[in-house]
Amino acid sequence: MQCFAKKHPPSTMFRSRLSYLIFFAHVITSVYGVDTSKGASALSPRCLVEATVEDCETILLSFSYSNETKTCEKGFVCSNCKNRFETELECMTACPKEPGKRGKGRKRGNCRYWLLYGGRCQQSWMEFRKQTRN
Repeated sequence: MQCFAKKHPPSTMFRSRLSYLIFFAHVITSVYGVDTSKGASALSPRCLVEATVEDCETILLSFSYSNETKTCEKGFVCSNCKNRFETELECMTACPKEPGKRGKGRKRGNCRYWLLYGGRCQQSWMEFRKQTRN
């Protein structure tokens, strides 16, 4: 009887997990990755087609990439137009926005918390008011 366990090659389960990890990493980078080899302005040819409503049988409310504003916009587009997307996310994935210059932003002052629905600043997260007893 041997006291020491035999060394086995990596388990099949480890290999299968590693294979899945490599596969999904490849799929995610190929689907969501942007080709930057041609610079930031490289867009899919699908995005460069003008969205139109002329000479078509069916017009749908969809998203399309605007070459003027360089963003995805919602509007009426021919159903067979190549520059027509069902969702804004689909449009933004196929036609990513070019990085632009950022603005300065605005000063926040002493405002610590923003009330989303109240539309005003407060100095503290919760304001307590003492009730005076008469």
